[in-house]
Amino acid sequence: MVLNADCSTITKIFKESERWLKKDTSGDAGQLTKERKETFVKVNDALSTWVTGALAANHIINDKILQLKAREFAHHFPDEAHFKASDGWVEGFKKRNNLRRIRIQGEANSVPLEILPEERDRLRQIIGEYDLANVYNADETSLFFRMPPNMTLATGKTSGAKRDKSRITVLLACNATGSDKLKPLVIGKAGRPHCFRNVNMNTLPVTYRNNQKAWMRSDIFMEWLNSLNRTMYRKNKKILLLVDNAGPHGSDPPPLSNVTLK
Repeated sequence: MVLNADCSTITKIFKESERWLKKDTSGDAGQLTKERKETFVKVNDALSTWVTGALAANHIINDKILQLKAREFAHHFPDEAHFKASDGWVEGFKKRNNLRRIRIQGEANSVPLEILPEERDRLRQIIGEYDLANVYNADETSLFFRMPPNMTLATGKTSGAKRDKSRITVLLACNATGSDKLKPLVIGKAGRPHCFRNVNMNTLPVTYRNNQKAWMRSDIFMEWLNSLNRTMYRKNKKILLLVDNAGPHGSDPPPLSNVTLK
């Protein structure tokens, strides 16, 4: 329509646009951006506290449960009793509390909840004795390298094939500042995988070890730990290494000159 307009019409449009751009809309009820006043603060705080306890107790939480608990809390606050816990409010609550859908993992919680505050204080004291650049964390993860994605977009129900669970184990370690990422340790089944037939294994960007199940074992972990200690000795660097209490990590590791294992 503007292309067919005469010069006077175009000039009028430009002038109106200029007036709108210069207009001070601060405090105007018709402003484009408004600060939304937070509502139902008591319900929000009560539900946040409940969610923290539910997560610590490893309870299942979904949108429907959040709505039911929010409405239940609203009955305890007369000034917020009219609260409806709409789908939109629940979505906002999840964003404010960083809640998102995740798959439930099979590993059980191995730490008694009643000692968490004490253990956190103890961990802070241990870490406090080191520069953060010398605090390292290591952990294993399974890599299912042949497994296709289990999520897809479709217009209706769709079927899939049997999932390939071929996997390797990868140990990753890094310091707290992210400035030192150690060479990954990879554990496979084959002593020399076919793809490495003509490759010098010592030139790989990872350290490769193997066993029948491609799992971490205590002998492999201790070999890696001693190698890490030698590396830190050469660098004249003493570090703190934090690991979980998985069996292969050992309950009573031998003393090392440059690595303190916790």
